[in-house]
Amino acid sequence: MRWGLYDMTSYAGRPSPLAPGIQRGRVFYEAQFFSSEDHSQVPTMGARQAVASGAIATGLPAGSPFCIDIEAWKLYTVGGGDTVSLADARIEMQKYIDTLTTVKTLSPTLQWGYFGAVLPMEDGFYAISASPTDSDIRAAHAQKTVMMRKLASLCDILYPSCYTYSQYEKEWLSSFRLTMKACRELSPSCRILPFLWPQYVSGEQFIPASLWRTQLEACYEMAGGAVLWGKNATTWADAASAAWWPETLDFISDKGL
Repeated sequence: MRWGLYDMTSYAGRPSPLAPGIQRGRVFYEAQFFSSEDHSQVPTMGARQAVASGAIATGLPAGSPFCIDIEAWKLYTVGGGDTVSLADARIEMQKYIDTLTTVKTLSPTLQWGYFGAVLPMEDGFYAISASPTDSDIRAAHAQKTVMMRKLASLCDILYPSCYTYSQYEKEWLSSFRLTMKACRELSPSCRILPFLWPQYVSGEQFIPASLWRTQLEACYEMAGGAVLWGKNATTWADAASAAWWPETLDFISDKGL
């Protein structure tokens, strides 16, 4: 399949399409699976049917990416407030499996996957960190690889989170390469579409054009495409006036997208 740049942004007032050469994709967020504050169990069959029907109703072309973003079911066995035992992680993983299995059964011609909070579970930033806690996270990740491969085998697409935590290009590239390696270990056959956000995770300032171009070029070299993401708390007017956007248009032109 041809390399593609996909819009899954939520910027307020954004045009659709964002620009020629950018294709549409669709994210179904956690709130679309649950009608109450309790997200602890597998969504009802009706909710899963509604998501599948909603995806079909978009009428997007064959091969368009559909992403599920559910982050309530924790898989981390080390670190932060999300820590669960390996046994509990297996229970939570089954919820991801059951949800995706139903959605795919109801929309068999569409291509689905989970946002990177699930696969690959830890952001590549942990893989380059020297802190003892992050080292423990790496060990926990290795323990769950077999379990996670089962979920990956059900996905058509892997959507790793490749956001920007650092201003240093080398750090982002190191993180990205390790994340791509983790994706391939989970599934040699899945298409990989990294989520890119043209703002820093901390503070949400827009990143420099040179760093953004590095990220796009890395995805072009090592992945099957890239997903553009952004929060609806930011307006499209503000986003389009930042340096990343003309750089994106230059990239599209240079690659003939």
